[in-house]
Amino acid sequence: MDPNGNPIKRHPSVPLEDVICLHEFMSSGADEPMPFYNALLLLRRTLFPFCHDPYPWVKRRQETTGEVLKSLMAIYLYRARLQELKSNTDDPADFFNHMYQPEKDVRTNEVVHHREDHNHLLKRLISRLREGYIPNFDLRCLREALCDPSTGLTYEALTGKNKQSVPDCERMILRGVVQFLKMRGYKNEARVLEIFRQWHLAADGRGICEEDRSRYFKEMKDWILDNWMPWHMADSDYSFLDVNR
Repeated sequence: MDPNGNPIKRHPSVPLEDVICLHEFMSSGADEPMPFYNALLLLRRTLFPFCHDPYPWVKRRQETTGEVLKSLMAIYLYRARLQELKSNTDDPADFFNHMYQPEKDVRTNEVVHHREDHNHLLKRLISRLREGYIPNFDLRCLREALCDPSTGLTYEALTGKNKQSVPDCERMILRGVVQFLKMRGYKNEARVLEIFRQWHLAADGRGICEEDRSRYFKEMKDWILDNWMPWHMADSDYSFLDVNR
């Protein structure tokens, strides 16, 4: 923008009102103009609900001006792409309100859902659990569970000695492990493993009614969104996902 606040050139993914807002942050009200860097941080903050502090482009150090600009462009490009998909006349996909868009059969034009082998996701999930990346999960509780034979947990399963072993991953979420954690007072850890267990049953098990299957999948989705979008119960607009996370 020029000194008078008139746009000179803009990217199609960046809303003009946000450019004007940035200019106003830097020019209005104060005796000294707000620095460009601070104005960028304030603009990024306004792109999310009040309860969320946007993730930075880098961790463990202060971002540079260029990195803040990169994070802003990532947000704008993501939201513009969602709008583009929603406006597709041939096969509109509303990712503002839905996380999944079924594919259409090229021959019949019918909506289809392909059930894929989810075990690679299970292995990835349990790997992150072993490495300590699951929020608010005290891994010491699993060491205690290992010492109780009734849980069914094994040393190989706990340590991930056989990295590609699906049965070892399943031993981490056995009913006996969940019950042991509940008995010992590890309520959050027991709930997390129970969510994983039920998701695994819903994706891979037999003899589950559709109502339970749907509920188990929803519980897994809600657990993920509790961390990604803590406000999702009040506003489930997925365009507000923080892509810099």
